[in-house]
Amino acid sequence: MGDFKPIEFRGRSLDDLQAFPLAARREAGHQALPRFIEGARPMSNERFSSVWDAIEDTPEEAENMKLRSVLMKALKNHLTRTEMSQTQAAKLLGVTQPRVSDLMRGKIDLFGLDALVNMATAAGLRIEIRVLETA
Repeated sequence: MGDFKPIEFRGRSLDDLQAFPLAARREAGHQALPRFIEGARPMSNERFSSVWDAIEDTPEEAENMKLRSVLMKALKNHLTRTEMSQTQAAKLLGVTQPRVSDLMRGKIDLFGLDALVNMATAAGLRIEIRVLETA
């Protein structure tokens, strides 16, 4: 999870973002994630260690979303690299083609950790987890 860059918010922007429904916040966070990984920095005066820390209600939810986004990105990159069709990917992953479409479109709110771990394993990916104590 070292790919996450700090995120900052200016003025009421964080309050405005948190007023959105949870599903909308999560989708926005997943779509914004690549920009933050590449180092894009918004104007701001409030700092967070990741976009998920900023938009989720609890630290537990933020950690869950970080893990889910890492798995989704890895799966999406793997499927893109192998150049298989969504139908082929669905067969490999043991899911439906619409489910692969949701994955490729970053519909993070539709996937739990268990499902993503199962899909990653079916794709031949190896998952490593590192647990650290907070400072």
